[in-house]
Amino acid sequence: MPTPSDIFPPRAGKPAWAQRIDNWTKGPGGEPMFRDRTLQSWVHQYHQAVRAIDEGVGRVLERSMRRLSVRIRWSCSLPIRALPGVSTAFVTRWPRTTRTSAPMIVSMPGRVPEGSVCRTPVGGIDLVPTFFGLAGIDVPGDARTRSAAAPVKSGSRVGPSCPADQHRATVRVEHKQPSDRRGRLLPEHPWYVMLREQRYKYVRPMVAGEQEELYDLQNDPDELKNLSAQPEHQQTLHRMRDSAITELRRTHAGFVDNLPPVE
Repeated sequence: MPTPSDIFPPRAGKPAWAQRIDNWTKGPGGEPMFRDRTLQSWVHQYHQAVRAIDEGVGRVLERSMRRLSVRIRWSCSLPIRALPGVSTAFVTRWPRTTRTSAPMIVSMPGRVPEGSVCRTPVGGIDLVPTFFGLAGIDVPGDARTRSAAAPVKSGSRVGPSCPADQHRATVRVEHKQPSDRRGRLLPEHPWYVMLREQRYKYVRPMVAGEQEELYDLQNDPDELKNLSAQPEHQQTLHRMRDSAITELRRTHAGFVDNLPPVE
């Protein structure tokens, strides 16, 4: 795996909290080290674990093929990858796409097109209503959840598909301030609200005066260039900021009227 270009600080354009993260050290040859092991050795161990999980899932599917009509596999995001702009390992709390995005694989012979691809985002809270939707069962409405049955069943074999109005135009992620095993808050990262569209991603920290983040995932998939302070992207920043507040209100987030001011 290529070493992320900003695994070591400083990280130009990143918020203050990202500048403080410094978990990786340089080895004798300049390679990233964590707990006396190189980045590549951690990646190798992770891939070994993934292969073992895949083999186990395969055995389960072989035994249950006749009894299951729909199978959904939602993998974990890559916890071993050195996060671009963050430089840490084994954590899933950072507002990076490598942490908040994971593939979802759906198999339902006769209902879901084989080999199709749907690129509209799906939230974890959407799984239960999706099960009901695939089974043709109505569920009570909830502003926070949406069934992904329609876009899943209408997937396309090529390119982006599934119009956003069939499911979600955005996915919102809230994350509380992380804590250690004893429940003590860790100061290196603030609480945040993240709003993800197909192209842009916006992060608003729950700290007064802290810098927002805006990334063009189409042109910068590794999120190396924060666009929030660039004049030519202010319109997009304001639109995403307003959209995040709208989404918080739509989903009845109680803290929406008490958000700390942004920088």
